[in-house]
Amino acid sequence: MAVAGKITYIVHTRTGRSWSEKGRTGNMDSALNAADKLFSSKKFKGVKVDKEFADPSQGRLVVTTIFDKKAAQRRNIIPLLLLLSVTMGVAAYFLTTVAIRQYL
Repeated sequence: MAVAGKITYIVHTRTGRSWSEKGRTGNMDSALNAADKLFSSKKFKGVKVDKEFADPSQGRLVVTTIFDKKAAQRRNIIPLLLLLSVTMGVAAYFLTTVAIRQYL
């Protein structure tokens, strides 16, 4: 357990489904700057900073997230474009069939 009164800032990164600790410091500004730089590198799906300190009156370790950024999820539009093109092709076929039957 952490020493009473000592605050630690922990920088975490996420590449897949789990978080990895990248570093610890007692300085909030350096932790936030490091997290911002890691997020700006675009190598991670997410970056967060946790503030950790001991609460001796309750006999527990308190962890609070003070910074949390996640990369925007990119949607895969290829299936949507494929569906749209197939739908347009089917519609064009039926319109052509109707036009041929009507004018012949």
